[in-house]
Amino acid sequence: MVLIKKFKNLILLLVSSVFLFTACDVPVVKGKFDRFSWSKLDPFVFEADSVSFRSEFTEKFEYPRIEHLFPISIKDSLLQWGKDRIKIKKGSGGKIEYIVLEARATEIPLKIQKGVKGLLYKDREFRYNLLAVVKIKVKDRLGVEKSLVAKVEKWIVTLEGLSILEREEAWYSLTEGSLKKLNLFFESEIPKNFGNSLIN
Repeated sequence: MVLIKKFKNLILLLVSSVFLFTACDVPVVKGKFDRFSWSKLDPFVFEADSVSFRSEFTEKFEYPRIEHLFPISIKDSLLQWGKDRIKIKKGSGGKIEYIVLEARATEIPLKIQKGVKGLLYKDREFRYNLLAVVKIKVKDRLGVEKSLVAKVEKWIVTLEGLSILEREEAWYSLTEGSLKKLNLFFESEIPKNFGNSLIN
């Protein structure tokens, strides 16, 4: 009887251990997202002796600010646009500055239907706003300074019950859409504003 009792206790211990391992080993599924790049596009080549890329934006880790949670950094993506698309040809004495001023994202909870209506369909849960502001400052070979500012605002709404991966995909899509707007703006406005300083 003692042997049987010990055997039962051993089985119970093994089952408990397996259950504990399973309960603690539930993986959090997070996506792998490609970083944004514009290296395949033709750059804007300026007559200048120097070019700098910097950010004057500071992420905040206080709700409703959530840019630090995005799978790909908004700030780094904005800086990458400049590094990929702004080049210089030295020898003229000019100077180019590319500055990220804003790269923020905020989460706004939306009112969710309760009661019977809330059980029948998925309601809108959050609105996500993204604000990006970038300044390009150009000093030409004569010392004349000009500035161009791009301000991009974009938002999306998500449904309730999203998984972590689905939420990250929504944030990635929001970032991608904002960067496309930024790219279109600069492609249109850089030649208009800095034509005298451009080589191509």
